[in-house]
Amino acid sequence: MSIETETKFKIDSPVTMKKRLKSIGAKFLSKNIEKDIYYRPQSYHEAGLAIRFRTIGDKGTFTVKSSLRKRLRKSAAFKIRKELEVKVADAKNFEKMLQILGFKPVFRKEKSRETYSWKNTKITIDKLPFIGNYSEIEGPRGKIIEAANLLGLDMKKAISDTYMKLLDDYRKGPAHAEIPL
Repeated sequence: MSIETETKFKIDSPVTMKKRLKSIGAKFLSKNIEKDIYYRPQSYHEAGLAIRFRTIGDKGTFTVKSSLRKRLRKSAAFKIRKELEVKVADAKNFEKMLQILGFKPVFRKEKSRETYSWKNTKITIDKLPFIGNYSEIEGPRGKIIEAANLLGLDMKKAISDTYMKLLDDYRKGPAHAEIPL
């Protein structure tokens, strides 16, 4: 099990962010389309629990995230959770297994993600339908703050909400009620 600490920022230009990443010496790792399905078991009680199955092509990663003690869980800028992940070689069969076990899909999202590494951090440029472009920084708090400053990102504008919440907030807007989950 690991502890995940991350924050995200709304960005105007992925091209500008790529230039900034290059200027600080960040290393390009990958570019993928990630398809996430979030599940709830038949009996669901714990707030803050996220059960996600992410696919890239025909491979997958099954992730369970849970809250830490209340004082450590969330700040205005950072989201901090326990995280367990396992790689899955056959995404289609694993998804069928989850449903047979009683896990119900409750939310789907797809994003284009470019991933970079810099000084013990993972930095992404994400493009999501409807809500636009974001950069997510994951790593130790001090390195997140350092990376954000070097990339010209204002920590006062850091977002600790999940993409699921941002998409849900957008969907709940009066002009967007028809957007499917």
